[in-house]
Amino acid sequence: MIDVQFELAGHKISLEGMHPGLQRSMLATIREALGERVGDVECPHHHCAPHILCKGPNVVELSMEICGCCDQVIDKVESRLQ
Repeated sequence: MIDVQFELAGHKISLEGMHPGLQRSMLATIREALGERVGDVECPHHHCAPHILCKGPNVVELSMEICGCCDQVIDKVESRLQ
């Protein structure tokens, strides 16, 4: 499954390090949904997996950045998210 990372208010967030609660639940749901839609994507040329960085000032106002080794793998992820 694709690696999904979170950054809230400029700080990297680890779900495993968060206390149980609404924010953790929301982020876990986002990670699961992205994983289901994208699945196991790998660059056919470089054999590297991309990752998604979800960041914003809070859980409600997140934007996504798809990071990968080349445009081809980024395009593949974007097409699965549409």
